[in-house]
This record gives sequence, C-alpha cells and structure tokens, in this order.
Amino acid sequence: MNAKDKMANKKILGIAIAGLLIVIVGTYSIMNSLLAKPEEEVPAVVDIIDEEIEEIEEVEETGILAPLTGMAVEQQIAKRPIAITIENSPAARPQSGLREADVVYEVLAEGGITRFLAIFQQGEADMIGPIRSARDYLAYMSHDFDGVFVHIGGSPGGYAYVNQKSVANIDAFYIGSGEFWRTKDRIAP
Repeated sequence: MNAKDKMANKKILGIAIAGLLIVIVGTYSIMNSLLAKPEEEVPAVVDIIDEEIEEIEEVEETGILAPLTGMAVEQQIAKRPIAITIENSPAARPQSGLREADVVYEVLAEGGITRFLAIFQQGEADMIGPIRSARDYLAYMSHDFDGVFVHIGGSPGGYAYVNQKSVANIDAFYIGSGEFWRTKDRIAP
C-alpha cells in the first residue's frame, strides 16, 4: 500500500468516524427529548378511558344522540339545523359563534380566501358572524343537512340555488327587524 492509499484510507476513516459521531449525538438528543418530562401534563390514558365510559353511560341512560355531534342528549333534537356563511379573511377575525357550532366547514372561496359554513342545531351562540354572501357550493352543503341557509346577498349562482322552492334560506339583506346589523368596529368588505 502506497502513501496515497494510506492517506485516502485515513480520510475515509475520519469521515466515517465523524458520521458515526453525528448519528450518536443526534440519537442521544432525540431520545433525551422524548424521555424529558413534558411541559404540560398530558392526560393519562386511564383518564381518557374514564371520560369515554362516562359518555357511553350517558348515551345508555337516554339512548339519544345529537344528530350532528354524536353527543348524548337528554331529549331528541327537533329543530332544523341553521347553516351560516361566515367570513374568514384576516380583517374579519376574530369571528363570533364558531365555537358554539355543531359542525364547521372551511371552504376555499374566490381569490384564495376561505369561508366557513357553520351549522348550528344543538349549539347556540349569542352572536354569529361576520355573515357573508351565498355561494352555490355553500348552499349545496347546507341543503345536505336539510338546514336553513343564512347569508347576506349572494353570487348569481348562489341566488339561483337558494331561490329554488326546495331550499330554505334567510337573506339578511332583506331582514330589517334588527337581528342582523353591520358592526361599526370593522371596515365593510
């Protein structure tokens, strides 16, 4: 073996040792972070199972599940769902009422923004909004729930869909009794 071969072997050995050290240090760091005590307590599996058992017992007591959430309820929910179009542009935040909705869909709208379709049946909110216009795809989704679709104004396709006799809708644009209003703390879209 000549001097060039010995030097090449030493370089390869040096690279291999450096790579091995990187692997060992990386493995140590990963294991250390996995074994470290978490900053906030994670509920024990037993606690999660206990909560699930309580939920099952509630269902067994009444035998009634809410149609949209699957949660146990004391009596059958007889009211029709209400589906509301809610704005999601940065200027519209924070929205009102989303947490109280039974189901919330986020749907891609025009111009790369999204809108929410919030469906309420069991849940109730003091204030919901900002309410936006009817789009045909949001109205279709509302109709799938046999819901009353709530919006303000609409696109031509949205109006074409909601003006069918089989679609129940409330257009806030035509309601003057005070249930719908424009807030003064935000710029109109």
